[in-house]
Amino acid sequence: MLQKSLKKPAAHFFVRFYHDRKLSGLKPEAGNCIYADDPDNISGIKYNIIRNPVAALCNSGFFEYDPENQVFSFANDIYDGLTLDEIDEIGSRFLTDYIFRIV
Repeated sequence: MLQKSLKKPAAHFFVRFYHDRKLSGLKPEAGNCIYADDPDNISGIKYNIIRNPVAALCNSGFFEYDPENQVFSFANDIYDGLTLDEIDEIGSRFLTDYIFRIV
C-alpha cells in the first residue's frame, strides 16, 4: 500500500489536476468525480487513491481483496493455474490499462 507520506502529495496532485482541467474549460471527468466535485475532502481523495485501482482490478475477476486482513491477491482459482511470469504479465497489463484509462 501507499505510505501515508505518498498519499498526501498524490491527493493534492489530483485536486490540482482536476482544478486545472476545469479552468481550461474541460470536463474534469465523466460521471461523479470526488477530486473535482469535493476538492476539500482530502481524506476521501486519499481513500480513493487506494480504493479505485484495487476495485478495478477486483472487478476484472482475476483479483480479490480481503479487507479484514488487508490482503490483495489473485483469485484462488486463477492463481492455481498460472506461472509466475503469467502472474507478472497479467498484473502489469491490468494496472497499465487502468492507469491509461484514468489519465
